Amino acid sequence: MQVLGLVLAFGNFMNGGNRSRGQADGFALDILPKLKDVKSSDNMHSLLSYIVSYYLKHFDEDAGKDTCVYPLPEPQDLFQASQMKFEDFEKDLRKLRKDLN
Repeated sequence: MQVLGLVLAFGNFMNGGNRSRGQADGFALDILPKLKDVKSSDNMHSLLSYIVSYYLKHFDEDAGKDTCVYPLPEPQDLFQASQMKFEDFEKDLRKLRKDLN
């Protein structure tokens, strides 16, 4: 939740006051994979790396300590998630909604 809050805050800051686009409050989830493509003026850092470093510096009390935990998904879980078809997911959601009603 805090990372998404940072994406929102930095995105709003970057888009705020732009004459052609105006103030943009919020973002769509499809922007998340594109964070790595937004580069700094020296082209050395991405917005994604900045958000991660900001989070570690300001929100993660255990960053850099032995107690630090970086939960990474299992490779098999990533593979299974990549194979999921959104049509099937939407179908399952519709069925769940119907069952709940």
